[in-house]
Amino acid sequence: MPELVMEKIFSDLDFFDLISLRKVCQSLRFFIDNFRKLDPGLQEIRITVEPKSIKSTYRFLDNSERMITYQRLPNISSLLKWDQKKRILENSNYIDIFLKDFEIFWKNQKLKLEKFQLDLTGNPLRIIYGIQKILAGNSNFEMGKFEIETSNPCQISKILSKLYPKILEIWNKNDEKEYWDLDEISKLNQWKNAKKVTINGFYVDPEIQILENFEKIDLIFEAISWEQILEVKKTLLSSRTMECFRIEFEYFKFEKMLIKTFGVPYFPPGRADKYGQKWFFRLAIPEKILEIRYHSGNRSICFQKIDSFNLPDGAVLQ
Repeated sequence: MPELVMEKIFSDLDFFDLISLRKVCQSLRFFIDNFRKLDPGLQEIRITVEPKSIKSTYRFLDNSERMITYQRLPNISSLLKWDQKKRILENSNYIDIFLKDFEIFWKNQKLKLEKFQLDLTGNPLRIIYGIQKILAGNSNFEMGKFEIETSNPCQISKILSKLYPKILEIWNKNDEKEYWDLDEISKLNQWKNAKKVTINGFYVDPEIQILENFEKIDLIFEAISWEQILEVKKTLLSSRTMECFRIEFEYFKFEKMLIKTFGVPYFPPGRADKYGQKWFFRLAIPEKILEIRYHSGNRSICFQKIDSFNLPDGAVLQ
């Protein structure tokens, strides 16, 4: 058929139909791969890697979702499940099938992706290397949020180096927290260009300089020193970029120093258990003030810039 007719037919098919159609023969695959309108139009991608299976969920611009499950079977076979359908592929590897499908989605995505979520529970290196290679093929478009769950922090820098997210969320899959040195990841341009970072499940102890580009920060320290408290406060008072720095901790021995240095804290009568103790400080911009909130029950301290009209009645502004 003429190309014009083919384009008209293909324009009435969704991306999943085109993915199926390109597997019919080489000529159709060649035409579809060079089809000028081939764009999945994705908002979100979620991939979960388990020991013997992979689940990929794609959310489109109309908020519809499609999930594909790739599962390993005995005797070198694979099981595919989608839209309440099943298909067994003999003499195949479920990882290869997933990587081929994911590559088609990724390399044809033209719009900014709102969210990319990667859960590496199964942790097979072959999948990780395959995903890295695919990501490198189309890493120029902007991304809203990248969320990764893994028990191996070494994988995080390798994956992030192929992406450009504005929001970065990192979660440890292990029940026990472990220490993670941020020196390697902080050297990446992707880290320096991000605006928000959350690291949960890993103990960190970074230099404040590697965090100065972020607007919002949420980290876990095993132990926080008094010097670090003062340094974070100084940074928030002077920084034009940083808006919020929240720290959870296991050990903090300077609760009395907070009162001795910052004075009597403010909290609504009888509500200290919920809201914690608060102190307020002036900023160079009169429209904003710095709030320091310490909560011993949650083992957290938060430095946050708030609008000056939110200063509670009776609170002291230093």
